[in-house]
Amino acid sequence: MNKIPDPLHEAGPNVLRMTREGAMLYNRHDLYVGRSLERLGEYSPGETDLFNRILAPGHTAMR
Repeated sequence: MNKIPDPLHEAGPNVLRMTREGAMLYNRHDLYVGRSLERLGEYSPGETDLFNRILAPGHTAMR
């Protein structure tokens, strides 16, 4: 299993971490998205694939 990189920044409940798809900011107390990003370095690969087809470079998606 690949080691997930250490957080880039932590402030209060928020954590900024590099993931397979780039930098992601999440709440450390989130039981689903946050936990998946922390343990696996990704969340919902199918959803990520869809966003990659819809968004162009430089666009930002917020959940």
